[in-house]
Amino acid sequence: MKWREAYHKQKAFEDKQALAVASNIGYGMSFNDPGDSDGDPPSKNGYVISVANGAVAFYLFGIMFDFGVVTDSYGNSSQYFTLGWMRGYGAAAGMGGSVTNKDFSLNTFAGWASGVMLQIPFTPIGIEGYTDLSRGAVSDHYGLNLRGMGGNIGPGAIYGWYNSYTILVPNLPVDFWSRPGRH
Repeated sequence: MKWREAYHKQKAFEDKQALAVASNIGYGMSFNDPGDSDGDPPSKNGYVISVANGAVAFYLFGIMFDFGVVTDSYGNSSQYFTLGWMRGYGAAAGMGGSVTNKDFSLNTFAGWASGVMLQIPFTPIGIEGYTDLSRGAVSDHYGLNLRGMGGNIGPGAIYGWYNSYTILVPNLPVDFWSRPGRH
């Protein structure tokens, strides 16, 4: 009888381990949510965590940058880096977070985007809204695949509008720093 209990405990452990491998849980990659069984996309938003961001603008001349981690509606995540030009007045830096639209995919995060930011003077609080930017033959299209809004915390005061380009950077394996001599 004891061997049967030991067998079932081992089998349960192996099943949990197989599920974790299939879902990439414990490997630092993602928590997959493929949606409903009827093919509908998932009903949750994506999230963007900005580790560091900054902008400087004086009228028509300015620059902005941002890097951090993005997670889409399906649970996939990636690091990102954004660089763009800005029009407005002021300077600000900090960190922040935002929420995207539902059924948002990582593929729509990379590429051109447009947004506005306002850092409230004499406070560490800022707000930002952004959308994807698709260049058309006749006109540009905003917000077809990506829309987001969030807040920033940091010093400065700025208000302005920006165009930017984002690239996704693959996540490092969880054991990257514990592999001496292999990188």
